[in-house]
Amino acid sequence: MKSFSALLISIVVLAAPVAAQDTLDWDINNLDEPVSLLETGNNSSTIQTVRLVNDAEGEPITPANFTSKEDFEYNYSGNISSMEHLQNGYWYANLTTIQENTTIEYQLVRSDGSSTIEENLTETLDVGNLSVELMNDFNGYVKPGEDVRLQANVTDTWNDTNEDDATVEAYVTNGTWTGKLGKLGYSPSTEEYSLQVEMPDHANSSYIIHINASASGQGYNKPYGSTSDVFDTYPRSTGKIAYLNASSGCDNSSFFTECGRNAEIETGYNMTAFEASDVELAVKAPLKNGTMRTLDTFSMDENSLWETEFQLPELNTSKYQEKVSMVYNASVNEDQLLTRYNVTYIDYRLSDASENSVQQTEDFLMRFSIEEPFTGNAVDLSEMEEVNATIYDPNGDIFRNYSIGEISFFSNTGFYGKNVYFSRDAENGTYRLNVTTTDSYNSTKSFEQPFNVGEVSSTFNTTDEIEFEFMDLLEHERMFNVTNQKSANLTLNVTLSEELENVTTVNGGENLSLNASETENFTVVFDPVNKTDIDGEITLTDETAGFSEEIDVEIGEPACGLIDGRLCVNSGEWMNVTASERGTVEESFWVQDPREGNLSVTLAEDDTADVFTVSPSGFELNESQEVNVSFDVQEPGNFTGAITVSSENYSVTVQTFLESNVQSLEAAVNVPNSIDLGTVTTGESVTRTITVDNTGDLEVYSTQVQSSTFDVSTENTTIPAGQSRELDLSFSSVEEGSGTVELVSFTSEDTIYSTIPVSTTLESGYMGGDEDDGANGFNGSDNSLNGSDDNSPGDSLSNDEQEESSGSGILILIAVVVFILLLAGFVLYTSYIPEKGDPLYSVLGE
Repeated sequence: MKSFSALLISIVVLAAPVAAQDTLDWDINNLDEPVSLLETGNNSSTIQTVRLVNDAEGEPITPANFTSKEDFEYNYSGNISSMEHLQNGYWYANLTTIQENTTIEYQLVRSDGSSTIEENLTETLDVGNLSVELMNDFNGYVKPGEDVRLQANVTDTWNDTNEDDATVEAYVTNGTWTGKLGKLGYSPSTEEYSLQVEMPDHANSSYIIHINASASGQGYNKPYGSTSDVFDTYPRSTGKIAYLNASSGCDNSSFFTECGRNAEIETGYNMTAFEASDVELAVKAPLKNGTMRTLDTFSMDENSLWETEFQLPELNTSKYQEKVSMVYNASVNEDQLLTRYNVTYIDYRLSDASENSVQQTEDFLMRFSIEEPFTGNAVDLSEMEEVNATIYDPNGDIFRNYSIGEISFFSNTGFYGKNVYFSRDAENGTYRLNVTTTDSYNSTKSFEQPFNVGEVSSTFNTTDEIEFEFMDLLEHERMFNVTNQKSANLTLNVTLSEELENVTTVNGGENLSLNASETENFTVVFDPVNKTDIDGEITLTDETAGFSEEIDVEIGEPACGLIDGRLCVNSGEWMNVTASERGTVEESFWVQDPREGNLSVTLAEDDTADVFTVSPSGFELNESQEVNVSFDVQEPGNFTGAITVSSENYSVTVQTFLESNVQSLEAAVNVPNSIDLGTVTTGESVTRTITVDNTGDLEVYSTQVQSSTFDVSTENTTIPAGQSRELDLSFSSVEEGSGTVELVSFTSEDTIYSTIPVSTTLESGYMGGDEDDGANGFNGSDNSLNGSDDNSPGDSLSNDEQEESSGSGILILIAVVVFILLLAGFVLYTSYIPEKGDPLYSVLGE
């Protein structure tokens, strides 16, 4: 802000552009809303604006028109202050805290001590009931075009409450231009009005912002109010590219206009007016639709300049236009200063390097370059999507067409192309070569170049082509003829194309000699070394006349998958079989002898896994023979092998691979957890029956039982998969109370050993004596302590009960024996009195 107070004007340089007149011919003009608002708010600040112009011409009066003898002031409530210049003759008075209706007087006065008022204008300020407070702080600079959220409070001073239903609008003006920023919305949570606005984008300018509020239906006396403030935008900084150099990949080393991919670039950037806090270089390119996208960004380092080095990114020209922008983005006082430098992007260059004329019976050296721009390096054809070269004859018809796979690279020159032969029958005249290329980014380039084909007089003619298919890797002989059209003897040189050089012999390797006007047949022998196509040319040349003819050779590869000499096998190197079910899979292949010369053929199997058989194993081969291969699929897994087909001089091997995905077969049985023989008299034989479940996938074809504890046996039984069988186990002369038996189950894949714990309760036989003595013994059957004779048949015990009863009887018997012994001892002790010298005297005492 520039304040021109009386004190300031008194020190202005005396020689001003416009000298003060005895009477100033200046006018003070008031301004309409919204440039200046007379309806102000209670307790609100306001800025009142007028225009000062030359009365005669209407030209604006600015501070430059003032001398030290005049001043522009305003008088508000008896306080006199200097007016401030906004721009272009617009002046303003900044008033704070307006509380009641009052007047403001603008006056031009003499500052020579007389205080004479030369011109004045009085306006009345109308103070409303609404107090408006702008919450934003505009004391500092505002960035041009910056987004700012305006915030304002509106108070009903009539009722001393917050006003939440006012119409609040924002305007901005510099006098010359006035714009409405929009309507502020009310937020109940903050009790504020707010609006996101974009500030004016002119740099180094001053503006006044007005916030105007109005309300209705509230019973106000004056339902309005306003507030104002003034702000400045930052002055515009400037930046300059100090240097821009390319060490490679561009058309110039400095401030280039064209660059290719991966160009090496270094640059420096200089700031004026304000220092930058940061500078970043963005490499951008426009999409096909014009949208700008950033390819890469590089931070610049601050030295005496802002500097960086970078490599130009590769541009996908199928998506982007062939343009690149280097955008220097400098951060200055929260502003962004942008400087742009544009470069044309060149992805590759296509140019013609062919001959401009050729004669019949000669090769046209079709040549062109596909190269990186500014380096001259050839672009590899792997980076090209399509290369197509078409030669049109004088009638506009296609004479030859070559695609990318038929184009050759000539490393000695760095050119791509093809040697195109023009025969004696080729039409002479102007031909056109059209080459079109498309790279992997779909960037297409092309050129069309005319060339002339001249006529030549022929001295001989020959066969046009030799074409056949070979079925073996032996020598193949073919014939061609040549007619001498001259009346003198003729010698022809023979040249083979690269494809034929190592497999072709013409006329035994000698030049061709023909008598005058004679037709001769010559022999060409082809000796292929592998089973691929052979295409090439045999060129016959009359060096004296400068005339040549080509014989096109096309030899098709055999239909053999494997070949050695006369042996041809139609399968590939591998015979692959995949099976998911058990059983036999049949495959076959054919063995052929194209020469039909009765070969004796044998077949040898290399089958360590024993999964296939071959039939027949040998034969006399006249023309062809089918060989059957049977794969026996039983187990899962991958099995490899080989079948060697051989004769006396030739041999081929067919590799076999069986991928068996069948499920594995499991052998498993289920037996009881234990066997309880019950109570058994020692030495007694018993039989127990168990159930065996075959839970596996394989049949149990035999069973047996064995034990180290018991003498046990069982019958041999077959148990189909998924079924059960009962086995009788016979225990002979049981002598042990516990042990194990082992059931052995035999299957085709595995033998299963199942161990079963065995337990029993053993009873002894008679305790001693003969049968009569036994009748009176404690264990005698007649007088048993168990009293079995007293039990009626209906009271007979079960096995378990018998075992329990037997155990109880033994305990009672032991108790009785102990009791009798104790009783006898007592009687003996009490009736026998030992004397000294008796053996028991020392034991029993007196």
